[in-house]
Amino acid sequence: MVAVSLFTPVKTHGAAKPGPVVGKAVIVAVNGQASYTDAGGQFVPLKARMELDPGATIKTGANSSVVVFLSNNKAQFTVDASTTITVNKLTATRTGADEVSETDLEVKDGKITGNVKKLSKASTFNVKTPVGVAGIRGTTFVIHANGVIHVTSGTVVILYVNPSTGVSVSFTINANETFTPPPNPAAAGARPTLSVINNDVQNTITTEVQQ
Repeated sequence: MVAVSLFTPVKTHGAAKPGPVVGKAVIVAVNGQASYTDAGGQFVPLKARMELDPGATIKTGANSSVVVFLSNNKAQFTVDASTTITVNKLTATRTGADEVSETDLEVKDGKITGNVKKLSKASTFNVKTPVGVAGIRGTTFVIHANGVIHVTSGTVVILYVNPSTGVSVSFTINANETFTPPPNPAAAGARPTLSVINNDVQNTITTEVQQ
């Protein structure tokens, strides 16, 4: 008599890798007038404790500001007065003992002041402006839509794209430095410059990130 197994062997695989978790832009404080829209809809008043999804655009009025906390990487930044910014991407993925976050912001008008703690090696935090993309890693910074960048701690790597010629160039901005695009990008040999940060600007940034 031959014994026949009634069970078919099942091939086992390792546990599925977790996919990215979509983060939130949490509104910590609203000072003055501010509004937001989801994916191009109508702008409505913005209030503290709101949680915005990627795709949202925030707009501040004159003499107004908004403090935003990003849940995917625990970074915080201030949307300064007369600024328009879109949160394009906020994700976090657990990879073993490490966590990889991806953040994409776009400053269309005005400026933001941020404080980003050191990220994991594979993480990215990019801020797009009309004249380039800034890569941030453990940095206190101010980024203007016109391309001016101030760094008080850490480093920022900027890929600047000349709006007149389309030529791109990469700069590393270190602590206590200011990156300034050329005033006349169409001029022959026009290049951005790096300079020592102004003391008044540095003090303003320090005060703002400590609030």
